[in-house]
Amino acid sequence: MVHHGDTQVDATTGTRHHPGDYLIRESMGLLTVFFFRIPVAYWAYYRICSIFLPIGPMITSSSLYVWKNL
Repeated sequence: MVHHGDTQVDATTGTRHHPGDYLIRESMGLLTVFFFRIPVAYWAYYRICSIFLPIGPMITSSSLYVWKNL
């Protein structure tokens, strides 16, 4: 499901991507790893952490209420 199809923006909106987004992002990440000769284990660790600890989308796409007094 694409994030534009959400009727209400919430923390899960950041986990929805365009078709092909994943393939392009991962292939560019791997190309960068090989270009800069970064150990593949570092990249794999980063990807595993981003799957099991998706903190970024929860923060950037969450519906936060801000009081007028602030």
